[in-house]
Order: sequence, then C-alpha cells, then structure tokens
Amino acid sequence: MMKSFEKPEIEDTADKIWNFRPIFFVAVFLCFGIVFSYHHLFSGVSVWWALLILPAIGALTLLCGISNHIKKWAITASALLLAFLFGACLFHARAEQYLQKTLIGGEYAAVGVVERKAEYDFALALTLSDVTIGENEQQGKLVAYLPISFAEKVRLADKVLLEGVVIQESEFSAYAADENIRFTAHAESMVVIGRSSDLFLLFRERLESVIYENTEETAAALIVAVLTGNTDGISNGLLNNMRYGGIAHIFAVSGLHVSALYGFCLLLTEKTKMRKLPKLAKFFLTAVLLLAYGGVCGFSASIIRATVICLLLSAAKFIGIASDMTENAGAAAIVVLLRSPFALFTVGFQLSFAAFLGIVWLTRPIANGCNFLLGKAFPKTKQSAVEERPPSARERSIRAVVSFFSVSLAAQIFTAPILLSAFEYLSLWGLLLNCIFVPAVSACFSFLLALAMIACLLPFLANILLYLPALLWTLLTFLFEIVDFSKFCIRGVKFEGGAFMLYYFAFSFLTDKWNVKSFWKKLFFVVVFVLFGVGMYALNA
Repeated sequence: MMKSFEKPEIEDTADKIWNFRPIFFVAVFLCFGIVFSYHHLFSGVSVWWALLILPAIGALTLLCGISNHIKKWAITASALLLAFLFGACLFHARAEQYLQKTLIGGEYAAVGVVERKAEYDFALALTLSDVTIGENEQQGKLVAYLPISFAEKVRLADKVLLEGVVIQESEFSAYAADENIRFTAHAESMVVIGRSSDLFLLFRERLESVIYENTEETAAALIVAVLTGNTDGISNGLLNNMRYGGIAHIFAVSGLHVSALYGFCLLLTEKTKMRKLPKLAKFFLTAVLLLAYGGVCGFSASIIRATVICLLLSAAKFIGIASDMTENAGAAAIVVLLRSPFALFTVGFQLSFAAFLGIVWLTRPIANGCNFLLGKAFPKTKQSAVEERPPSARERSIRAVVSFFSVSLAAQIFTAPILLSAFEYLSLWGLLLNCIFVPAVSACFSFLLALAMIACLLPFLANILLYLPALLWTLLTFLFEIVDFSKFCIRGVKFEGGAFMLYYFAFSFLTDKWNVKSFWKKLFFVVVFVLFGVGMYALNA
C-alpha cells in the first residue's frame, strides 16, 4: 500500500461541485465501456443501453463546472465518449480472440516453458507459456496436471514435453482470460527438454531454490511469498488462517512492496554518494530496479499499478512538478486495462485499486478525526509562538500510530465490500493486525530482498544471511498456529451492485472532492449511508 495521500486541492472551485481530474475520469469511462461490452457479450444486454453514457457525461461535466465552457465541454465530452467506446471495442475484440476455438481436444503432445509450479496433496500443477500443442504454436498458456511424483523432476523456467488429454477452456473466466490461460491438460508423462532464456524466470527460480535450500520449509515458503507473491508453498491451513486474520495481502505483491522498494531507491539516490548523479540517471536507475522487480514477480495488475504510480512520482520529482495521486491512479488503471481489459473483473485488480483510492481519499479525513478526538481527550495548553517547541518523542509516536491506523482503516473501508462479495467474510482482526504487520513488512522488505539477492550471488553465505528472516517468519507463523482467526469474521453478508454504489457514494462525501460546505457533506453522508443500510437490510433479510 502506498502511504502517501493527496493534499487538499487549492484550485479555484467556485463553479465546481466536484473536482474534475481528466486522466482519472478517462480511466473511469474506459471501465464503463469494458463493463458494458462484458454484459453485451455474456448477458445479452442491448447495444442501445450504451446511450445511457451520454447523460452520464452530461451530469459529470455539469458537476465539474465544464458545461459553462463550450470548447472545454466539447473536448471533455468527446474524450470521455471515446474512452467508453474504446473500452467497449477493446474488450469485445480481446474476448472474441480469447474465446476463438482452435479445435483442440484429445490426446496431444504439448511443449511449453514452466512459469509456475504448484504442489498439491496428490497432484502437481504446471502453468506453461510459449505453448506448442501438436505441431501448432498457440496464443495462450496451458495448465497441466500431473502426478505429484513429478514435483522433484521439474523447475521453473524448464522447457518440458508432456503427453496427455488437452482441452480448450470452453467457458469465460476473468482470471483465466487475464492470465491468458486457454488450455488444460491431464498428463501422465513428462520430460524436461531444455531451459528457457527468460531472465526473469531464471532469476525467480534461482531466488526460490536458494531460499528453500537454506531455510526451513514453512519459513522459506513465507519468505518466497513476501518477495515474489508465490503462495503455492504455504500450506492451505496456514494461508487461510492468515486470510481470516486479514493480512494475506502482504503476499500479493503490490503497493506495499513496490513503494518499499521505491523508498529504498530514494534512499540510495538522495542519502548516499549517488545523490551527485544527474536527475535523469537517478530516474533511470529507479525505473530499472522497479521494472526488474515487476518482471521477476510476473507483472500482475497490482504490480503494474504500483510501478506506474511510483514511476510517475519519480518523473514528477525529476521534472520538478507536483504529482496528483488520483491522476496517477487513473494512468495506472489505463495501462493495466490496455494490457488486459479482463483484469477489471478480477478480485486482485479491484482490491488493489480500491485500497489505493481509499488511502488517497480517506487517510487525511480519518487522521483529522483521530487528531480531533485525541485533542479532546488530551487538551493542549496554549502556547505563544516564542514558546513553540519541536514535537516530543511521545507526540511523534502518537502521530506515527495515527498515520498507520488511518492508512489501514482507509484501505479496509474501501476494500470491505469487495472482500465480502468475493470471499463472503470480513476479518474483525484485520485492522489491528494490519497496523502491526504492514509497517513491519514495509520497513524490512527492501532489506529482506537485498539479503536474498546476496544469497543468490554468494550461496555459501545463504544460510547465515537468511537465518534472521527465517526466525522472524517462524515466530509469525506461531501466532497463526495458536489462534484460529476464522472465529473472528463477519460472514453471510450479501453485497450487490446497488449496495456497492451507495456505499462508495456515501464515503465520497468524506473526501475533499466535493466542493460543498462541511455541514452538507456530513448530512449527505448520513443520508446516503442510511439508504445503504436500509438496502443492505432488505437484501440480507
């Protein structure tokens, strides 16, 4: 998670009810187009419903004060309409390409490069890229299931030949489409016939093998998961309990990890002798490190989002201009969706952007509320300007606690509906555990990554270098071995489209995006939230 949030907007907003952000709203209307195309293809929604986008554009331009300027209105309306149409056409074209039949089904020999390896109780699952089935190269990945006895015979980046029953996916799955998985195979034989030249895969295989060879298995699986996002080595019981505790997202490589690495890059380029380098060289170094790490982790939607935002922050720093975090989120969403419009329907994409926007929009209001309550509980004595002093250690500690609490609560608020809808539970321990584990992971992530990289280069020191991280992760697992967090979850709460809209609409009034008086924002929040509560009661009664 990114810990930064937007400063209050200081532009002239006299004729605006909502502060317009062009890149962000282009991304929003791109999403609208993708959603419409999805329902048109798979739910039979008439194309005429697309005309509803016109009043939506009109309402937005009216709220943002654009309708009073004809030229600006025409440009804005055209851009939003084009974004909607482009999103619809993009999804339609990619979906038809993905669902296109290639007449595959039956006994085949298949060749591919292992880019993921997951071991289950009785089976081994390999995800293969660069796939050839029979004599034909295929545009898509293949997931092969084999007996568990093959687990020790294959590694990441191996090029394998297998024989078995191969079938093409017949139903649309957002996850499979986003990962470009088009085929599955059930094989009884497999042989390694070579190695891939993909440097990212080769490095990830080297990283994982060094960690597993030099640490206890459970601790190794946790270290690999934190560094690369690969949770296949963690036992289902432990992983599920961490999910119930609300902290499993530390294994989904995202803003928490990328921002920690970005902070490390800033430390290198601003606090060491590297500060004398030209600004362009600093930016290039930061970009290379972030992109290399993203490549090792597979460039998931959350990684792309965090990398794009960090690179935009770095570019703004290089140019010497302010950076708008909402616009950065919009730019990141556009990049992710251009790569794969299917990502919009995956839980990872939704949680990643919901958490980020929650942090950007709600952290400041929550922190202000906490400071107000603390001020009431511990009133300060008035001091003159001459008597003012720097904050004490106690005051700095309180500020840090308020900051971490505000960031965690903001992310929890914006992700709660998605978690309830997708997983049908919400952790009651999540807020407290995130306030503990997120700062800890953020603080030690770059150090852990550096130790792992040195261990790859100097394997004879790996046991020593990885001893402390392994010990810390063993202590972490002890907490989740003795406490069953599944007993502390909200369950059985249904969430549907209208409830989502009311929920987020209500919380939008707590942000600085609405240019109305504080009294009216609070009133609108209460009214909309009451409507949301009534709707949820009716939905779950």
